[in-house]
Amino acid sequence: MAFFRFLILGMWTYGCWLQSVHADPNLQSIKNTMSWVQGTNNHSVGCDPMIQGPESRHEHGSSVTPQMLKDPPAIHGMLLFGSGPFYVSHLPKFHKPHNYQAIYEIELDAATAAKVRSEKAKHGYFTIAPTENFVLPEMTKNKSTFPALLFGGHFERDGNKLGSAQIQIKRVVYFRQLNGENAASSESAFFAFGSRTEAFLARRIQKAPDFDQISKIQSPPLQLLDQLASQKIIPISTSDAKPITKDASISFDPQSPRTKNVFQATPIYTEFGDLSQ
Repeated sequence: MAFFRFLILGMWTYGCWLQSVHADPNLQSIKNTMSWVQGTNNHSVGCDPMIQGPESRHEHGSSVTPQMLKDPPAIHGMLLFGSGPFYVSHLPKFHKPHNYQAIYEIELDAATAAKVRSEKAKHGYFTIAPTENFVLPEMTKNKSTFPALLFGGHFERDGNKLGSAQIQIKRVVYFRQLNGENAASSESAFFAFGSRTEAFLARRIQKAPDFDQISKIQSPPLQLLDQLASQKIIPISTSDAKPITKDASISFDPQSPRTKNVFQATPIYTEFGDLSQ
């Protein structure tokens, strides 16, 4: 059995190497037709260099190119979620300098963390508005700390200002530039991430028009938690690329669903307008 696992891993690594040979040198466009191997826990694992799959660890800073660092500084609003660990997800658009899908694990000061936990039911979700302009790829590369205002709800849509906070980037969960030319893919329409305490599902944003969505996984399967405990993200196949609805049931492999690999997810935040064009 060990020999066959080694053989499969070798074939997967060779396939990823061939894919990288034909990739754009600036990683601006990545082929969406890719080979998948079946993981030991019945979920699909890809070799997209912007995705950290169960067998494809990489240094996230390497996905920041010199060209990205030339972006002009801007205010980058973000969704804040989780109960600890906490996460922020950049609120993207398809135009520069906001054309990045980026999710980070963060650390909050004790007062802000307590406020987020205690007022989650009241507001539904939180956003942050940085009080300083910065270049998002540079912040990603350096894992910087920045000041921000915390809002219950959307900071640009009548959200309630709850105070100030220091946002310390602890880990880059996912970072990818959106070039607006990606072919739609139902194979990896979503991906799971998180920890043993909380697990989440994110829409893998593709081509306009599209949508941004973060959902919380309810009672995640042990197979999924085992992977997330190693700070990996898990591409999740779905039968279509539609938004997740409340308490939707999702399986690792919709072609051959197994009860132990089915979980439910509840949306925290869904956005269509910013990614309509």
